Amino acid sequence: MSEHNPQTTEETTEKPSSPLHLGLALSPIPKGSASRSLENKLLTRITRQELVDKNILFGDSAPSLHGAARALDRRQRGDVLAGKLKARPAHDSLVSANIIRSGGLADPESQKAQDKQKMEIQQQLGQKIQARPHIDSLAAQNILPTTKTEGTAETNPSV
Repeated sequence: MSEHNPQTTEETTEKPSSPLHLGLALSPIPKGSASRSLENKLLTRITRQELVDKNILFGDSAPSLHGAARALDRRQRGDVLAGKLKARPAHDSLVSANIIRSGGLADPESQKAQDKQKMEIQQQLGQKIQARPHIDSLAAQNILPTTKTEGTAETNPSV
């Protein structure tokens, strides 16, 4: 049997503490600038209360209570959402109120009928727009206020 030598065990478990031993070259930092830099950072850091206000940290109570409170809040929100989903109107009532269309995909015949109806509406609106009186005739009939500019009647933009 082999015996353990306490010195060899300590040598193998010993970790190098010097950065130079690890092959890292550190530039020397003057003592005054490092302490000033640290002091400035400590003076400008956010306070604990600001972190609590931003919900980054929690209050002074136990962390396990925070987890339970978050779980409770999540369950309550889920219950509210489930209640709202149950209270929403049925699909059939939305179809009957013309809020949504029935069926998912429209069959080609109903699509053609809808397209034809749209074209008829567009034609009717186009005819109505063409049949309306011109601005000059409305101004001549004193329906629109006019201002005379170089012999042409124009509508008054202030009205």
